[in-house]
Amino acid sequence: METDKIINLIKERFPTHPLPEKIGADGMDSIFTQQLFSGTAWTEVSASFLKSSKNACFNEHRDLMTDQARSYYLPGYMTACLRDDPESLDIVLDLLYMELNKSQSGSNPAYHHQGFDGLTSFLSAPQKEAVAVFLQHQATHVGKNELSAGMKNEMAKAAYDSYWFQFFREEPCPATCSSSVPRM
Repeated sequence: METDKIINLIKERFPTHPLPEKIGADGMDSIFTQQLFSGTAWTEVSASFLKSSKNACFNEHRDLMTDQARSYYLPGYMTACLRDDPESLDIVLDLLYMELNKSQSGSNPAYHHQGFDGLTSFLSAPQKEAVAVFLQHQATHVGKNELSAGMKNEMAKAAYDSYWFQFFREEPCPATCSSSVPRM
């Protein structure tokens, strides 16, 4: 599937509203994350947003979010990875793939979220299918979104194989067919 079609699928599956009220998990470290993302729709997440000087800790924000906020902003991170220069998102890609890998993304009490299970508990079956399409593309796409040194993106493949493969379809079903995709 072409990148533009994947981005459109993600936009179709993930609503922009309502915005999560509580974005930052409890604690002093999360206040900046709350302030940064407050009032920001997931469609506004981009490499420039994540890496601007005021967002210098862009790679830590997802760990400082509530599970609901992590699931809400997930499509923003995925579309940024698809449309922006991979070199500008190198660490974001790595951390996103680890977060989406069921075997690597455990509960982390220091970050006040429930890891993989907390993230997926807020995703519908059609949204999980969109994540599967994204990871499958990232794992098999030769060119733009490869890791440095021309390696195939094994981290995306590992995440896909850890859980998301069961939601993948060559031709994604319409968002209305959520009952035909098993819920996990």
